[in-house]
Formats: sequence, structure tokens, C-alpha cells
Amino acid sequence: MYELVQNAADAILEAAESQGRIHVFLSPHRLEAANTGAALDEPGIVALLNARSSPKRGNQIGRFGIGFKSLLKLGGRVDLTSRSVGLRFDPEACRDRIRGHLGLAKNAPAPGMRLAEVLDPAAESSPLFSTSRWSWATTVVSAEISDDAAFDRLSQEIADFPAEFLLFLPSAISLKLEVEGAAPRLLTKRFEDGFAVVGDGTNEARWKVFEASAKVESQAARSDATHIQAREQVPLSWAVPVGGREQAGRFWAFFPTETQSRTSGILNAPWKLNSDRTNLIRGPWNEAIMQAAADLISGSLNALSTPEDCGAAVSAFPRQPERQDEIAVPLVRSLWDKIVSSEVLPDVNGIPRNPSKLVRHFVENTEICRSWANLAGADARESYLHPDCYSSEARVSRLKALVEEARRRDMQVLAKPPADEWLSGSY
Repeated sequence: MYELVQNAADAILEAAESQGRIHVFLSPHRLEAANTGAALDEPGIVALLNARSSPKRGNQIGRFGIGFKSLLKLGGRVDLTSRSVGLRFDPEACRDRIRGHLGLAKNAPAPGMRLAEVLDPAAESSPLFSTSRWSWATTVVSAEISDDAAFDRLSQEIADFPAEFLLFLPSAISLKLEVEGAAPRLLTKRFEDGFAVVGDGTNEARWKVFEASAKVESQAARSDATHIQAREQVPLSWAVPVGGREQAGRFWAFFPTETQSRTSGILNAPWKLNSDRTNLIRGPWNEAIMQAAADLISGSLNALSTPEDCGAAVSAFPRQPERQDEIAVPLVRSLWDKIVSSEVLPDVNGIPRNPSKLVRHFVENTEICRSWANLAGADARESYLHPDCYSSEARVSRLKALVEEARRRDMQVLAKPPADEWLSGSY
């Protein structure tokens, strides 16, 4: 399911559409995915007919390579019909043709998706024909299902598909996920007042999404990258939920992994993963991207602040790893290196300051500190931490972590003046 949606998303990205549309339909014997966006081009055809995936360009996720070939697991014929050309992959016919050409036995191993039959996208039988249900689309992928267990598995994947996937597409988009005989799921993303608003038909959530492109200079890191990750510019995205209950942050590789990032939200990049693509693995490539990700996160913290919550950046400070062998440790260390010396904490006036230039209130209670701020002098307001930074136990805990991390780096931040100085409103 991810492979189909990822390829459709890449077509929308490639066409730079402002409004994209994807529809996945599952029946007991067929899986179909239709999308707007760029049509199949010559490099895409080459990737489909070769044994390994094509190099990714820019932010592309999975345009046609190994991901498309995963549809073979469904056990039947696969058609890809685009406005430019149609291709039919018939695994058994392909194997028989190769065996016959090479004089192999009928049961000899042979590739099933190396050869394709050309289809006419303008034919009446085409899924793109004007009277077809997919006439609005640019490309339709249709895969036969001969594996009885696949329908149940794919039905569950549709039920579990995360709406947050849409966060990392540049367009507003609608994604309909439908199982024959059941009510469809409609996932949407739109842009509103600088936020990405993602909905699943029941709830909507607002996110801030920050993006960067990093160039990996380390030769060791480039050598560590596989064909799938390697690219000249590495796309990075950090998506942070606005409001609501704090949740453990995760690494995504354009789809969820099980590896915690120890930061807020979702950190999306072409990470190097284990064989089943569920977790990040150690190595120079991932560490190099984590260094770049620390730059992205630290440089974006101030943008989380709003007039209603000037201390939002504190909630995004990293959580301390439970073990020093966790995958996220290089990211956490790099991020603290930057936070302790950057202007990421607001003073009482809401102006970002370096933590070494600010002091903490003697009483760390948001309401009391707000009352104090109404009476304090101008100099004191520039020296003391904004009351919103104490608005939850989690934020107070992260402030303490900041003090400890600075101490490990032989720095002093967020000193706490004695009660008489605090009560006098001066420092």
C-alpha cells in the first residue's frame, strides 16, 4: 500500500501540482491506485524494466523502482497505464518467454517483471478512457491479487494508513482509501495561515512543517548510503503538531518507522533502514543526516512560538535517551550542542535570547510569573524567562535538562537569583 501511494505522491510532486488527488481501491481480486500528476516518462520506463530501483531525484520517494516491483507479491498481473504509455507486466508470461529464449526448463527460476507488453492508454479498454471511473487521473496502477491472505492484509493497511503521510507532500492533496463494500477513508491536507491542516474525516490536526536540503560532504557517509538513499541533496522535513497532547517523536523514511527520535513530531528523511524497513540502523550515513537535522530543528524552534504560547519551543527540546546506545543519541547530542548556545528561549517580552543571558524565576509557576511580569521593570523583563516556559511539568523538566546539558559543556545557563532579587523585580 505504501509503495502505491508513494509512487502516486512522486508523480504529483514531479508535476508541481497545487492540488493533488490519489484514490486507492481494493477488492478481493484487485488493487488499483489512480493519481493526478506527471505521466510515466522514459526514465520511469527504464526503472520499471531494470532489476533495481532508479536513483531518487530531489524529494522523490519511490518513483517506480523496487517499490513497484513489490506488487509481484500479490501474485498476479500488473498494469501501469499512464497518459503517455501503458505497460503490462505478466509474471508468468515473462518467465515463459525468458525460459524459452534461453532454453531453460519449464520450472527454472526466471525474472517475472523484466519484460512488458505495451498498452494503448487511449483504447476503450483503458482505465483512463473518458467513460472510465478513473478518467480524471493521469496514471492508474492495477494489480491482480491471487494470494488469498493479501486482501485481509491490505485491508488492514488501508485502515491503518497514517494521515500524517500527507505532511511531506508540497501540495494540498486528497487521498481516498477504499475497500469494496466498506465506507472509504478520505485523508486530506490543506494549507491555512502558515499551518498544514491534516484530516482523516473525523479529526483535524494543525502542523508546522519545516524543510531543508542538506549536502552530505563526508565520504564515509556517502559510501555508507545505499542506492536507494544516495542523492546529491538530501531532503529533510520536520513536522511538529501544534497544540494537543505531547507524543513521542518518530523517524520517518517517507513512511513511519518504529525508531524514536527523542524529539517532537516527525523527522522525515531518506534514512538507511534495516532489511524489513521498520527501524533505522547505525552508520555514517544516518549520523550525517542527523547532524543536518539538528541544524534544521534548532533553526526552526523560534518559529513554533505564537502570541498565545511564547514558550512552545521548550516542548520541542529533545528528551533524554534512556540508553546511550540508542539510535537517536547522535541527533540528541548535536541538538543540545546548538540549543545551549542559540537564541531559542523567550524573555518576558517574547524576544528570543541565548539561555546564558536569561535567568529563571524563583517560583516557577506560570500564573505567578505572569503576575510578577506585570509589575517588573524593563530590565528585569529582558532578563527573566517567559512565564509560558513553565506551563507544564514536561517543560520544567526540559529546562532542567538544558541546565544539565550546558553544565556538561562547561557552560552556565538559566541561573536562578535569590528570592529578594526576584521579588524586587530587578536583576
